[in-house]
Amino acid sequence: MPTPAEPGAAIVAIPDPARRARAARAAADAAAGLYTELYRNAVRALVAAHGGNRSKAARELNLTPQRVSQILAEDDAVPARALAVGEPALYFADEYAADAALRDWFLVHQELVDRRDPLVRGARAAGLSPRQIRELTDLPLETIERLIAGDITTAVEVDLEVWEAAVEHFADLADAVDAVDAPAAHAYRHTGRALAAAIGMVIDESGRSPAPDAALSGPRWEALSPEAKAELMMNTPLGGDVPELSSEDALLSWDGWAALYCTSLERGAATAEGPLAEAMRHCAAILRHIRTCGALPGKEAR
Repeated sequence: MPTPAEPGAAIVAIPDPARRARAARAAADAAAGLYTELYRNAVRALVAAHGGNRSKAARELNLTPQRVSQILAEDDAVPARALAVGEPALYFADEYAADAALRDWFLVHQELVDRRDPLVRGARAAGLSPRQIRELTDLPLETIERLIAGDITTAVEVDLEVWEAAVEHFADLADAVDAVDAPAAHAYRHTGRALAAAIGMVIDESGRSPAPDAALSGPRWEALSPEAKAELMMNTPLGGDVPELSSEDALLSWDGWAALYCTSLERGAATAEGPLAEAMRHCAAILRHIRTCGALPGKEAR
């Protein structure tokens, strides 16, 4: 196989090592491009010899038909250098697919950061030292010390009845501002539905626990046997449902979900404006108060 011997000799003769290195790199890129184009032309000729049948050409080259199509593409998504050296880049059909993949990665990365901060603070409050946290997470000590600077407020165990009351409270807040500020009402309503999903609470379209069916109360209900009551309850529609929850959030405790959702609300409020931003911060403040006091704001035990 012919090789560019003369250009190689000329490069070796360059006395300055830096210039020689740059010239060698440029020659390697040029050679990679040249041989890649020769390869593409040969594959193109083989496909033509098979009457345009790419599958037959692929079998002869021990390639897949999809790979032959990529090689023959006029605008190959994989650069010539990537074909020659290094780990192959991900294949994207176009720039829009690449853009969407990067945006998805950013969202996943941001969620991991959101989960990290309360986790590190909780680990420190539980007694782990900053160095232990670093060994377990590979986070820099500077980051750990920044996250745990100052006093750490620890959450308390919250009864289910308090979380259920909070769902109703968010629905009340949404109704109170719905006529004057729809975006703020959406923030309250969305937070209530998300909380209902986290605790497995059945709610209706208003965001509240549905009213009990008339058949499940009153004298007739009281006169039924336990077996008849159980059967009637199983066959009576609830008038609502439990909102969907992501599989990852389903693995979190109620407190873990609330900690993550507070961070998400604060991040969203930083990019929002006006009443919407205020409502998102208010939702976060309510959840944070419940986590630290075990009750809704203004409902603490006296």
